[in-house]
Amino acid sequence: MSSGEILIKGLHNKDPYCEKAIKFMGRLFGNEVSNFAVDNLPTGGIYLVGGVTKMMLSYIAGNPDNSFMEGYLSKGAKVNETLSKFPIYFVDRDDLVTTGCYVIIFDYLYLPY
Repeated sequence: MSSGEILIKGLHNKDPYCEKAIKFMGRLFGNEVSNFAVDNLPTGGIYLVGGVTKMMLSYIAGNPDNSFMEGYLSKGAKVNETLSKFPIYFVDRDDLVTTGCYVIIFDYLYLPY
């Protein structure tokens, strides 16, 4: 079974093992996002991108009691207080890589150094 199939079956409650995998992955994902936030203190927000994020968006954003938030807010009361101040955004663009490459190339070719 592919990761896409696991996500689809887990998100639509078609398979209990896929649901467990989604919950486990959501918790790990949230924990890693909070590790990033603790290291970088992103006061402007955290931007989540990518195919897996896009597929899990309804699970992550639609349910405040999900395992993503459980993993994200797993650092203890004082750290969680700080983490809760950072907004989390979901970037839903399929051309993000192309746009980023364009910006890098444009800046490199046209800005004097």
